Amino acid sequence: MDGQGAPREFNPEMFPAAMGDDLTRWRLQGEDIREAIEHQLRGDYLEKKTVNTGTEDAPEMITIEQWACSEDSRIMNEAGVRRIASVATFMINKATVLSNVNEEEIKESCRNIELALARLMYDNWTRYEVDSNPSSVIYLLMELIYFHLMRAKGGGERESLTKAETTSRLIREGINQPGGGKSMFPFGRGGENG
Repeated sequence: MDGQGAPREFNPEMFPAAMGDDLTRWRLQGEDIREAIEHQLRGDYLEKKTVNTGTEDAPEMITIEQWACSEDSRIMNEAGVRRIASVATFMINKATVLSNVNEEEIKESCRNIELALARLMYDNWTRYEVDSNPSSVIYLLMELIYFHLMRAKGGGERESLTKAETTSRLIREGINQPGGGKSMFPFGRGGENG
């Protein structure tokens, strides 16, 4: 509703038809976290870079972030990166994030992962050519894992995805109906006809 009680006009371009599918897919993938963990273990850093996405006549400059390599800050060799990242991201998957767990269960899972990482790093210190304090590396990894797992607290991520999918479906159905797309709230607030 606008300030005078009239229904708001709905612009379908605000919500692309595939929005729900892409949003859901993105939220359920753990690749971004695994990628961040691997880059951190390699000692890489995020570098901001300005690029032209337009043409020479009509430049459109945007700033992007991309990983840059730094051999000086390498934490371990590639075998170590792959193995540690594999263990660290074991719990980063759809099943975990769509679970309904409490904070104590999340903390218990984190303790188990932390112990596994500590054992793995200390047992393979020489083999993985670890160049850093394992405790600081494990702390960094556990922060990422903990906050990822917190998405499952109380079924929050599942509930949020359900709401987003329902909203997206209703918007798509409204756009495809005769006369659809005119008002996002056809019955006004509280069931009153608007």
